[in-house]
Amino acid sequence: MNRRMARYYLRRLGYLKLGDVTQRLRLRGFHKHHSRILAGADTVGSLEQFFPGEEASFRQLSTTAGVRAVGPHVTSGWIGDDSFWDEFASVYPSAVGRIIFQADAIRSYRITLFGWKELQLCPPIRWSDALAPDHPGLEWPTDHYAAIDFFRHAEFAHSDVKWCWELNRFQHLLCLGAAWRITHEEIYAKTACEHIASWLDQVQYPLGVQWSSNLEAALRMLSWARCHLMCANSTSWDDEFLMRFIPCLYAHACHVDRELTVHHTVGNHLLGEACSLIQLYCLYKGFPMARPRLERSRKIAERLVPTLILSDGVYSEQSTGYLKFVLEFLASVMPLMDTVGVRFSDQLRDRIAAALEYICSLAPDLYNVPMIGDCDSGSAIGWGLSDYWDYEALVMALCSLLQKSPPVGVAEEFPAESFLIAGKRGLNAHVSMRERHLIKTSSKAKSQVFREFPQGGYQVSTDSRLHLILDGGPLGISPGYGHGHADGLSFVLSIDGGPFVVDPGTMLYNGAPYWRNYFRGASAHNTVRMDERDPARPIATFLWSNPVEACLEHSRAGDGWRLLQARQKTRAFVHTRSIIHWYERGVVVGDIIQGRGTRGVDCFLHFHPDWVVAQEDVALFTAYRNKTVINIQFYGCEQATSHSHFGSLDPILGWYSSAYGKLEPCTSLQLKLQAALPVRTLFVAHFPNQFLRIPPELAEYFSVWENTRLQ
Repeated sequence: MNRRMARYYLRRLGYLKLGDVTQRLRLRGFHKHHSRILAGADTVGSLEQFFPGEEASFRQLSTTAGVRAVGPHVTSGWIGDDSFWDEFASVYPSAVGRIIFQADAIRSYRITLFGWKELQLCPPIRWSDALAPDHPGLEWPTDHYAAIDFFRHAEFAHSDVKWCWELNRFQHLLCLGAAWRITHEEIYAKTACEHIASWLDQVQYPLGVQWSSNLEAALRMLSWARCHLMCANSTSWDDEFLMRFIPCLYAHACHVDRELTVHHTVGNHLLGEACSLIQLYCLYKGFPMARPRLERSRKIAERLVPTLILSDGVYSEQSTGYLKFVLEFLASVMPLMDTVGVRFSDQLRDRIAAALEYICSLAPDLYNVPMIGDCDSGSAIGWGLSDYWDYEALVMALCSLLQKSPPVGVAEEFPAESFLIAGKRGLNAHVSMRERHLIKTSSKAKSQVFREFPQGGYQVSTDSRLHLILDGGPLGISPGYGHGHADGLSFVLSIDGGPFVVDPGTMLYNGAPYWRNYFRGASAHNTVRMDERDPARPIATFLWSNPVEACLEHSRAGDGWRLLQARQKTRAFVHTRSIIHWYERGVVVGDIIQGRGTRGVDCFLHFHPDWVVAQEDVALFTAYRNKTVINIQFYGCEQATSHSHFGSLDPILGWYSSAYGKLEPCTSLQLKLQAALPVRTLFVAHFPNQFLRIPPELAEYFSVWENTRLQ
């Protein structure tokens, strides 16, 4: 064990509670019980033997009377209600066409994963397939789930288990169930039934990676339950099939309930598990102990949300992708909870509302929410009718469920995916708010707006053309900071509603470690790096060696400009970044790096693939996208060398990943400087003929360039 890992374990010990220890002991006993059964049998046998105390429940659920008694129970105005689909087909004909198109593709075994990768599978689907393009036929082992190292496949170390997990989430069933409801063509319900039956034939509890992640089991359980709700009246879902399906669905519930990750660092996993159980027990009221288990899950959600969503709305794992994931889980349970007389507290609902305001500040039109921190392109709902980074449908659905007016400037109409999330109740609330003129659209140019999120560590400044975000937040949630990136003092800049200077994304978690280390490291963000080292060191896929001390500084405003500031402190140096946002003209970014000795300083800038960046001189660049031109000039770098990278592998620079596993080249600029500290650097990015300057009021931050004409 190295020193960095030892320091992590010491931090982790400081967070341990009695419940963490007792849960680990319970799980150890649970797994030993499994091992004894597996060691004494030639075949796996029945499910009931693996869940002590549940034997009578499993026997009851294996009878015709048992499967008919448990549910699912239809919620008026939601996906199990005929009137819901009649209205959906009437209001959203184009969305109906897309759902049918996707369902037909799935019938032909073309399944899209992570929103972009279409796989042509062969029947029957191999549910343990590693889906490694370079190793066709490779499968994950069928050992006990607790004994499988899913980070590294024994035969191919770079295989990424998330591809197998994503397939096993079964979110493609939603399109099949919806297509059956819309068309009443039995082939769609039959296909969904066949997919689940083939899984039941191949995967037996407790063997395989399908059970290794409790969140993955929860998401599969959720997809199965929703599909059952839509297909409940289908002739394909007959008693013979249900007597196999319902016991396995209940086994999922028992497994998720017993394996709740209460002993792990607080995060999206436990909230996802709790919300999945809430939904299941709302739909299947006949499951044993449904009400107390639902109440327990609700209490977990109530406890977690104020920790995960800070009071200013920022998600504490420092990830916009996982904020969406968490909000989807919460949105998906809200239409169901009222039907069983359960409701989230006002405090939790206030945190959701704060998160919506934060999202709207990051992307006022909601179409291009920036990638910040980790993202695995995961969805808690899985309809996939819009681009992943388009948050409009989710925000509109939650606004309707909270009876909150949506942000000014978004579409006046209720999106199809919002209807699929919130149901007729959400649409009716939206129409009511529109009739009361609580929904306002604006065709006027956006005025200058500044928002600060002190707990989360973000400053956001916007005008009619430019949208600037400065990150002065922490690395993530202690002790591991698992989904955070080394993006301290990084910034992103959008122009005319489209991304310009960007966070390049995540790419992957497992597989070749150099991709994981690059995309979460400082060199993949618009910040500086000292001596080719990140301010924190990665020590495992979801672990960092140490926290990073970062904070926002005071913002100031003047005639036509706004100053954004943040500071990051490490043992070796203090980095202060000051950005002047000149409204409608451009930005000035100044860095002061203080410390001792002569150090190697690297400055990085990453551009969206839509932009072409040409080098005009050593420190002068021009960026082009269609008819838009941006001039970029570096100052204080006379002794520096500049490098433009586009899809480079040595070093790894110039890459962009808009979805999990997706990789495309982009332009990344790198300035390398060897100098004695303190070091001051500055660069400007502006529209042509919009020359910038340093306001006299800000001379203390930019004194070297106070009288310089920046062009």
